[in-house]
Amino acid sequence: MIKSQLNFSASIGTQVLLYCAFVIAFLISGYGLSQLTFYTSVIPIWFPAGIALAGCFIWRSLFIPAVFIGSFVFNCLITPNFVLTDVISEVSLQNLCIATGVTLQASCGAFLMHYWLGNPLALSGNKQVIRFVLVIGVLVNLISSNIGVFALSFFNSTFIKDQYLLKLLYWWLGDSLGVLLITPLLLILIRSFNNSDYKIKSAQMIIWSFLCLLASVISISWFFIESNKATLTQRIQKESQAIENRVYRELSNTHIKLEDLATFLQQTASLNRESFAAKVQSLMSGSHILYGMSWNPIISQAQEQIHNNYLKVDYQQSYQIKGMPILNDDPIVYVRYIYPENTNRNAIGFNVYSNKDRKETLNAVLENFQPKATPIIQLVQFEKSTPAFLVFFPVLDGELVQHKSGSAKLIGFSTGVFKVEEMLDRALLNLQNELFFSSVIEQDTQKVIYSTIKSEPLQWQGEPLKQLDIKMMGRSWQVNLYLNEAYIIAEQHTEHLSLFLFQFIIVTAITLIVLMMHNQQAGLDKLVAEKTISLELALLQADKANQEKSRFLANMSHEIRTPMNAVVGFAQLAKDGEDIEQVRPYLENIDLSSQHLLNIVNDILDLSKIESGHFSLDKTHFDLNDSFNKVNNIFKLSASAKGLTWIYQNTCPAALLVKADKTRFEQVLINLCGNAIKFTPNGHVSLICSLISEYDDAYSIQVQVVDTGIGIAPEKHACLFEPFTQCDDSTSRKFGGTGLGLTISKQLCDLMEGEIRVENNQPQGTIFSVQVKFGKASGQVVEQSLDLKLSKNLNILVAEDNPVNQMVIKAMLESLGVKSVVVENGALAIDALKQGEFDGVLMDCQMPVLDGYKATMQLRAIPHFSAIPIIALTADADTDSREYALKIGFTEHIAKPVTLEKLKLGLSRIQKLA
Repeated sequence: MIKSQLNFSASIGTQVLLYCAFVIAFLISGYGLSQLTFYTSVIPIWFPAGIALAGCFIWRSLFIPAVFIGSFVFNCLITPNFVLTDVISEVSLQNLCIATGVTLQASCGAFLMHYWLGNPLALSGNKQVIRFVLVIGVLVNLISSNIGVFALSFFNSTFIKDQYLLKLLYWWLGDSLGVLLITPLLLILIRSFNNSDYKIKSAQMIIWSFLCLLASVISISWFFIESNKATLTQRIQKESQAIENRVYRELSNTHIKLEDLATFLQQTASLNRESFAAKVQSLMSGSHILYGMSWNPIISQAQEQIHNNYLKVDYQQSYQIKGMPILNDDPIVYVRYIYPENTNRNAIGFNVYSNKDRKETLNAVLENFQPKATPIIQLVQFEKSTPAFLVFFPVLDGELVQHKSGSAKLIGFSTGVFKVEEMLDRALLNLQNELFFSSVIEQDTQKVIYSTIKSEPLQWQGEPLKQLDIKMMGRSWQVNLYLNEAYIIAEQHTEHLSLFLFQFIIVTAITLIVLMMHNQQAGLDKLVAEKTISLELALLQADKANQEKSRFLANMSHEIRTPMNAVVGFAQLAKDGEDIEQVRPYLENIDLSSQHLLNIVNDILDLSKIESGHFSLDKTHFDLNDSFNKVNNIFKLSASAKGLTWIYQNTCPAALLVKADKTRFEQVLINLCGNAIKFTPNGHVSLICSLISEYDDAYSIQVQVVDTGIGIAPEKHACLFEPFTQCDDSTSRKFGGTGLGLTISKQLCDLMEGEIRVENNQPQGTIFSVQVKFGKASGQVVEQSLDLKLSKNLNILVAEDNPVNQMVIKAMLESLGVKSVVVENGALAIDALKQGEFDGVLMDCQMPVLDGYKATMQLRAIPHFSAIPIIALTADADTDSREYALKIGFTEHIAKPVTLEKLKLGLSRIQKLA
């Protein structure tokens, strides 16, 4: 468990005051930021998220109620028109869900900091800092945002579903910035307040860094949003002007079409139904707002019958002028031609002057001969009542106009029917329609003739943002523009997103760097303190090591000089001796002493290879009982010679075939049994071998060596397997030895994936237990015996650079009746083979000019020598060296020092292959 590293140890009164300060800051910052949302309801940084996390980290579960209640309270306070009776309502459920998300987020973050990361100001390394920023500062904040936005979308009917992801993203960004900036800032302030020894410069660096980051986030956000607001104001002005211009442009188009028709009527002498329809059809082509056009001649009531006849001739039907004049002296303005006819046949012959509203419009035209529009009418030709207006354009007598007469004569009106919605739809482009909601009011009647306002909330309210007064051919329309706040908020959310994401990335990166620098400095301070302590310990350990080194050198000097003394002494005696019987005991003692020296050197080399990682096991198939019997045979005579009772118990089944390193396993047993006999002055030594368990592919073996010797104190068990160590100096002086046997045995057991244990034997003595798991060997182990009798006169080439070794090898070969030729290096060996016939080669591996390895590789590349037996003679006795030698082409590998037995085995191999 990672505990909080804040170590908050202030008095109870101080803690209560700080607790209350955190709660107040949580409430005030939450309520204040909710009121100051930069116009677009976007909060760039949410302080309460950081305060809640810091409070839960300091006071743990004690601060959770404050977070939940505080979040619920200020969410209720910012809810429009919230009253106490709303506590039991969907609004209250919404706020409870939001408060739950806030509390769960702070609790999870504090829990992870307590039990996983720790205090962000005292983390163990840069990886921990990265985890804090990414997990606590980023990922955990998805909890509150997801729960909160879901609650708003589920309980709040005014929530705009299309903005779900944007709301979620902004909520998450605000919480993340709050946690990344406020939490470390509060923790550093509390730590500085609580710990007077805390580094002032380090604290100031963190405080000013986070304050500058905080100020930059707020100021840049404010500047960017205010700049967008100014841009929005200019855009509103520009777009409203564009709307006004387009409305006038559409009205101008209606004027042009009617004027074109009026000119056609003036200039056409023989106007008929077909020519009128063709002209109108061309004018209406491509127009979405023009519903129909008509030719309305003006006549007196006395001419009514004549024009009835015209209608009958034009349409071949009994059409007559209809619509009684309002006054007796009113003229008649009737519909003679209209297009399209199919949907307007009822209008043919209609006296437009008989309608009061249209009469007023016509009279206005008659006053100044300017086109005028009627009030809004409803077209009943469609399934849905469609608002429209008529425009009467005066048509003058063509001949008078052509002669530029001073008194123009009005002969009628070219009339157009224009649909209001289509015209205003064209004037209010999609962009303006998204930016604004609009309504158009006919000022004379104060009726709404066009509106894009719908019943959804938040789309318009209060006074219009902009009013446009449109003067249209004697009529006045008022265009009211309401700002589409939902569209503006969504648009600005999208625009601000890049800024807030950029700020988030920058703040995250800087927070990461600042915390890393702070923790690195804290780590350096801690390291200096630790180094000071460790230096003192190192001095003590150095003194101890020097003492151990002196003891070790003295011990090794004793262990090496003792057999060396025997070798030198007996060698001198043998040198001066003349009687072979007198010299023979000297030579036997020299042999024993040299074997002792070789064992010491082998122990040191084995330990060095194991500790350097260059030691590997040579696994072969063998019967474990053979190894047990071999160790038994070795030590039963030694125990008997010392007057000890040797006990051998083997409960393992016969033919216990395993795959393991036989030599090293036997080495462990020999070391343990040798120590047991060495340190047991009287009593008995037992070798107990047993099979613990059998698996499908392995055996679990236990070997115990039990003695009744001097025993080992329990407090010495821990250092028993350390190199060059015996229980005490007196033991070393009394019993001798290098102190490497148990160390090598322990490390060999580790390599064999086993274990070695030590315990006291009651009432006296020691028990060493070895437990290993060996793989089962397949088939049956066949002991191969080499015939050591050399029945053939062998001719051997010896490559050896050392003169003494040359003499030794040559003498050994002569003693075995083997002929030999000696050369000094690998190059001479190759030349000798090319010039003479040899049964095999004894090749030293380390030689000048050309060593044995390269010489062997060159020989194997020559077909004539590809099969000649080559035996490596080398001081490299480890498994890796043997495998390398065999890999490059050596037939066999013999490690120095070379004995007659080893040489006989090698020569037998040559004799067999020759």
